[in-house]
Amino acid sequence: MLKEAQKANRRKRMLFGCPRRKKAYATRWSEVGGRATTLQKAGAICDDVPMKKFLIYVPVVLSLVVLGAHFMRYGHSAGVVGSIVLIALLFVRQPWVARLIQIALVLGALEWLWTLFGLVQVRTAMGQPFLRMTVIIGVVAAVTLISALLFQTSALKKIYKLDSHD
Repeated sequence: MLKEAQKANRRKRMLFGCPRRKKAYATRWSEVGGRATTLQKAGAICDDVPMKKFLIYVPVVLSLVVLGAHFMRYGHSAGVVGSIVLIALLFVRQPWVARLIQIALVLGALEWLWTLFGLVQVRTAMGQPFLRMTVIIGVVAAVTLISALLFQTSALKKIYKLDSHD
């Protein structure tokens, strides 16, 4: 019974890509099932959480996808292709890629603000409300700018080797 729990934990570690290392386990006898169960004192399955590496890319990819959709809406096919290329470049672990994507995201945030300015002008001239649109596009611009700042975090600096070149 105890070995089955250890095998299950080993499968979980392999599934989530966690490095193999010794962990502190505690054994508890279950009164209900009459069998031993294994508990980890550390809490999570893995301390080297690869999910963090995945989740840190979510705002960046979403910002680039929304920016590509914005360009598609206005018929700028070069912007759509550029957004797709930038998403593909995320797999290249070079410092220049990180800086290129940062620049693109900052320019994308400026594009959102420029679009917001133009749409507010049009809606004001037509006498239509514009507050809700301003809030929504402002939040999209802020998320795009924050996505650019994510490349300053220690996780992405390590992935793209930015410490040695800055």
